[in-house]
Amino acid sequence: MGDESSLLWSLVNSALAFFVLLVTTALLNALLELGLQVGQTVLNQAESAVSLQTRPDGSSPLTHDYQLLGLASFGVWCGLLGILLRVR
Repeated sequence: MGDESSLLWSLVNSALAFFVLLVTTALLNALLELGLQVGQTVLNQAESAVSLQTRPDGSSPLTHDYQLLGLASFGVWCGLLGILLRVR
């Protein structure tokens, strides 16, 4: 009798683990789709904002600011990577 109940309990645990894995995968896929939609919306809004501020020669007044922001972000990323490698 003990072997049958442990087998049944094992099957129930396996089915429950499979269901949890299935639900987690579905949630991750839904969050991925939401992230892609939000990213596409932000990209479209940024393109329209930049196109409104484009000068006749094709340059944007915000380009310099974005270059500095990108350079600063890259510097911070390099610093954090260096700290992580140093700590390791």
